[in-house]
Amino acid sequence: MGGTAKSLNPEIRIKKSRAELNRLAEKHAHNIRNGLSPQVRESALFGLMDILLTDSSQIKNDRVGTLTWALNDREERVSVTSDLALTMLVKDYPDKVFPILIQNEKSAGPKLSRKISETIRSIYSLSSFRDRVKLRDLERKHGRELAAKTRQSKQKLRRVA
Repeated sequence: MGGTAKSLNPEIRIKKSRAELNRLAEKHAHNIRNGLSPQVRESALFGLMDILLTDSSQIKNDRVGTLTWALNDREERVSVTSDLALTMLVKDYPDKVFPILIQNEKSAGPKLSRKISETIRSIYSLSSFRDRVKLRDLERKHGRELAAKTRQSKQKLRRVA
């Protein structure tokens, strides 16, 4: 999988130490969650996406969680940017990002969980057959199917009641 940051020339990539990248990623994550304007949140999303695509060691649960949290933003352009960031990260680093995305889907509330599911479906639709098989295997390994079945049964119970 790939074709985004992995294909960039080394001159284009961010040239900072790990500590500087870590500090910058924390700053962007803070701005995504606490930015007052959509422009600040969107800019922080692009900054965090750039860092995570450039240095895969910066991919952590809380940072991917921040990207998934931004899917629920009231400004459409922020949520679309978050969807783009997650799609690119899964394309480049499926073994690291996809399990975190599935875990976030399980633990999220109903509205955010639905948006994460939509993102996962769009990732599947943009993937080649070989990549879809790999993602499906990761999905089974991390039990997403069980979470989806549980959610469907809860929805059926709500409709009946």
